[in-house]
Amino acid sequence: MILSQPKNCSSNTNLEYAARISFTTLLCGNVLKNLTAWIASRDNHHLALPTSSLSPDRKDDREETLFIQSGCGQPSRYKLISGIRLCSHTLDLADGRRLHQEACKKGFILDKYVNNTLVYMYGKCGAFSEAEEVFCSIPRRTTVSWNVMLSAYLAYFQWGKVLLGYRQMQEHGPNPDAYTLFLALQACGMLQSKEGTNLIEMQPFKTACFEIIHAFHAAVLEKGLANNPLISNTLVRLYGKCGALADAVMVFSGIIKHCVVSWTAMLASYKDNGQAEMALHCYRQMQVEGSIPDKVSYTIAFQACGIIAEGEDATFAKERLIKLKALSIGLALHADACGMDIAEDTRVGTSIVTMYGKCGAVTEAEEAFSALSCQDVVAWNAMLSVYIEQNDGLRVLHLYSKMREQHVPVDYVTLICALQGCCEQGSIHACEELHFETVCIGQGELSSLSAKLIHTYGIHGCMVSAQSNFDGLVNPDLVSWSVLVSGYANSGDDVMTLEHFASLQMARILPDDGIFASILLACSHSGLVLEGIQCFQSMIEDYKAAPKLMHYGVMCDLFGRAGEFRRAQDILARMPMKADLGIWWFLMGACQTHVNVELAEEAFEHAVNLQPNQATAYILMSYVYAAAGLFDHIKMVEDMRHCQGLLWSELD
Repeated sequence: MILSQPKNCSSNTNLEYAARISFTTLLCGNVLKNLTAWIASRDNHHLALPTSSLSPDRKDDREETLFIQSGCGQPSRYKLISGIRLCSHTLDLADGRRLHQEACKKGFILDKYVNNTLVYMYGKCGAFSEAEEVFCSIPRRTTVSWNVMLSAYLAYFQWGKVLLGYRQMQEHGPNPDAYTLFLALQACGMLQSKEGTNLIEMQPFKTACFEIIHAFHAAVLEKGLANNPLISNTLVRLYGKCGALADAVMVFSGIIKHCVVSWTAMLASYKDNGQAEMALHCYRQMQVEGSIPDKVSYTIAFQACGIIAEGEDATFAKERLIKLKALSIGLALHADACGMDIAEDTRVGTSIVTMYGKCGAVTEAEEAFSALSCQDVVAWNAMLSVYIEQNDGLRVLHLYSKMREQHVPVDYVTLICALQGCCEQGSIHACEELHFETVCIGQGELSSLSAKLIHTYGIHGCMVSAQSNFDGLVNPDLVSWSVLVSGYANSGDDVMTLEHFASLQMARILPDDGIFASILLACSHSGLVLEGIQCFQSMIEDYKAAPKLMHYGVMCDLFGRAGEFRRAQDILARMPMKADLGIWWFLMGACQTHVNVELAEEAFEHAVNLQPNQATAYILMSYVYAAAGLFDHIKMVEDMRHCQGLLWSELD
């Protein structure tokens, strides 16, 4: 571990103490403010560095670089350094340790060039305790020494130590250079990936990340490094990841000459912030300005196209429902990728498969999948997801079987996709086989897979198996509770639904929208009007949850089944959103049971206005008239149906 005071570096006690330093503590409270003030308060002597990475006051670093590159110095020392570097490339820790002992015997243990190379070797091999021990033994650590140590931390995702080391360099020297800042910014990128782990308290996570990145950006400007491509490109990407798109654009605009990495960073920033069309404009503009998109650029462009597809309504064309606008863009991008001879690349090709799936173009997705040079598990998962998008459980299970036949290693995403296929297909036998495979490959304890298994068993009405899986969980999370309660509700076991809701509350789990919908559904099926009203009020008043359309729909069904039409109409009047077809159908079904022709006609009018070509409303209205003995009115509804060109068999 890096220490604050170089003179204490050799102490194992201090090493252990430093290892216990919590980076969380360093970033909590006023540290972000201190970091900004700390950079701003440094005088020019400490802050200003020439644009060149080799400044006049860094003679040691220049000598070290020239020594390693040219091989000057004592032959035995040079051979020793070369041997240690070879161990770094081959990750041969045993030989590296042997050469370390050789360096000690030959008196090179205090040589900074040898020590820096040893730190590099130990870091590459993941032997951090030894790397830190050698690093701390260097009498006069240069910026190169620090950069080697920080690079080792970064390679193994120890971002906290990188940021801590950068801060110690600022406080105790030597001055960080451009590469040090680049390493620190890379560590910030790793910090961003830790969202949701409570690393930074008292602040929204992205705000905290933004402040840290902004502080480093200030240091970049102070040091005159804004035109360094490594740093500027990284800043664009980091600002994009924390939602500061305007700052990303500002940094990008300040880059004198945009390279493909710059464009790709900006493209990704637009995509990550939901600006898919701007991302594709960026893709086109980079070509106009002479930059050739690489594999990463194409991957992001296809992802942006997929985002456009998600926001587009499907159109029936060529006997299939497709997203025409997104598909036309995707086809053009695919042609570009083929022209660059990268469409068959696994990563690019997988993004093509996913894009076509979101557009509803299954045939094109299958062709892109078949064309892949290497079909890894991510590619197979993408193809499985395409079939899931189409609710085609049969193809999902068939493709999964093909994966197993070809001995493709599966991961938890594969298993979740296959279980979803079981839900769509209604195959309990396939579900049981998947459950067995999940346990065999050691994935059975994953909460996401357990929840999916509970859900799948619940869909098939196998609540004994669902309950058994739930009981096997040490600490059931909200998702597991939700799918279990939903399973009992959908299987009509209202007693167990309400019982598990009570258990959930005793476990101090906050119910989500799905759980409330399941409880209301159980009350509706059991005719528990008062309990349903109490649950609905508790949802609003006790849990401060805003009811969604599905909750209002179940309440209408609850009142309709009980014949409480005045309350049903009151709920409809209080809804902050428009009722959908399902609600009007529920109401018409209740009107048939209780023979309420007037309200049924009102519901029928709303349903037909929403979907005039949907046969269900006409059929339900005919049932209401039949229940009321108004057979002449049935002929009127049939005439209306004929005007729309609908068949009775179109009920779905």
